[in-house]
Amino acid sequence: MTKLKQLNSNILWIVLLVSFASSMIYGSLERDIELGKRFLVIKKYKEALDVLKPLYNENPDNTRIQELLLEAYKGLKDYNDIVKVANAILLRNPKNTEVLLELANAHLALNNPNEAFKTIKKAVKSNPTSRQLVQKVHNLLNSRGFIDEDIEFIYDSRKRFDDKSFMALEMARLYEIKGRFDKAVNEYSLYLKRNPNKFSEVERRLEVSERTPEELIELRKSLNSLLSSGIQKWYAWRLISIVEQLMENYEKAFEAIVKAEKSRSDRSKGTLLIRFIEEMLREEQFNLVYRAASELESLPENSFTIKAPIYKAQAMRGQGRFTDAIQLLSDVLNIGNRRIADDATLILAQIYLENLKDADRAEKVIEIKYGKSARAPEVVLALRAKILLYKGNFDTAREFLLQSFKFYQKSPTLHYLFAITHFFAGSNDTADASFHTFVVNYPNDERANDALELLLLLQDAGESLPKIREALYDMFIRDTINAYEKLDNMLADNSVSRIMDIVLWKKARCQLNLGDTTVFETLSLLASKYPESFYAPLALEKIADHMLALERTDSASELYNRIVNEYPESVNIESVRQKLRAVGRNL
Repeated sequence: MTKLKQLNSNILWIVLLVSFASSMIYGSLERDIELGKRFLVIKKYKEALDVLKPLYNENPDNTRIQELLLEAYKGLKDYNDIVKVANAILLRNPKNTEVLLELANAHLALNNPNEAFKTIKKAVKSNPTSRQLVQKVHNLLNSRGFIDEDIEFIYDSRKRFDDKSFMALEMARLYEIKGRFDKAVNEYSLYLKRNPNKFSEVERRLEVSERTPEELIELRKSLNSLLSSGIQKWYAWRLISIVEQLMENYEKAFEAIVKAEKSRSDRSKGTLLIRFIEEMLREEQFNLVYRAASELESLPENSFTIKAPIYKAQAMRGQGRFTDAIQLLSDVLNIGNRRIADDATLILAQIYLENLKDADRAEKVIEIKYGKSARAPEVVLALRAKILLYKGNFDTAREFLLQSFKFYQKSPTLHYLFAITHFFAGSNDTADASFHTFVVNYPNDERANDALELLLLLQDAGESLPKIREALYDMFIRDTINAYEKLDNMLADNSVSRIMDIVLWKKARCQLNLGDTTVFETLSLLASKYPESFYAPLALEKIADHMLALERTDSASELYNRIVNEYPESVNIESVRQKLRAVGRNL
């Protein structure tokens, strides 16, 4: 009995020891797996591999370790080992579509397309009704450049789903890559027939895609087929107008948008013309703005067409017809339509201030509408601040802007005016700090380059700062003749040699405004004498623009290319590239 008890006791201890050892091993395994997961989360793939690979060697059938190891190899782009681990996982779960796609991707990376396509077929066979799976396969093939195979795969999927317009936008893009714009446009048509409320998606794709001049020509030809495709005709004409604008055929773009509006219902008419007008205002095509506004005015009256007089006035202003614009805007204000009175007031005040340099009249126009309230719209407060600057009331302008920040604390316009007020007032330290703050907070604002320019001036001008500041103030208040004379005098003064490139650039800007044809001599001097200057590529662009206007296309193209090659980081690089594409379209 004693021997039996002793034997049982020994067995119990053995069982306990084995259990304890197992728990220790299990706990260690779990900790290591968790450590590997944490490395993967922070994308430390090499460290994760150092932890997981020994675990995999000891536990080759552990599915959790397999999946984590696969993720580590993916992060390291170790495609050979991805193949090994993926195949090991698929032995237990051959229908794991995620792993099958990883395996297919690895085969494509290793230039084994046949194996990749076999694997893709297995994935589809395991889940033939999954549209999400088709999208993933498309992304895979497209990313690896297998365009023809991608197109064929989507066609097969369409047959399987009995859906002829499945992934039409994706197919359109694939055909565009191949240069088959006829087929691409057909895909857009299929998409619009199925999704008539998603026209903006097609529009966006046409507008943002980078295309060569030749591609735009082919795309434009192919768009004609949309007119007989069964989609709403205004869709087709709007898309045609977009492409004509990309080709800078603004007259044809206008004709197309008018046809688009005429094919819409009365209650919807006007929105397309308004968008076109806004685009032409940005392009400074004021004659077309006026014509488009006249078309807008001729449409049946609705909430869109009432803006026609405002656009007409903007066109007149751009054409230099200030008296006509003032009369039209005054008529609008007398009618008393509240919906457009704000716009009419603002434009009228801007004309008085910026074009006629009559700050008192501008101030009176605003006060009639808003009184002296500081709760006026942000754009009105900005104009009020500019009026004070035009009058030279810098202290009042600073106080006014500080009050305005209570209502529009994050307004980039008000912050820029605050900085430039200190600059013109001679408060150099505050101006420097304000411009720095503006550039940091609003780096993508169109005035960020101006702020940087003035920061450089504050740092480099030295004793010349008061002189250049006076000239810049004259430019700000549009007293171009006085600004030009001051800048011309500065060029004869050796004391401004440190900022000679800035003075030359500002003089050229004045000459352009005055229509002085010797401006190109100034620009050429700047580009040749100061090739390292911030302004050199800007000067070259202006010269190239002039060459283009004289139909010296080859010379313009040469200068644009020079900017792209020699000044790839210049602030005007994008506009130069756009002009180069336009030159290519007109060759």
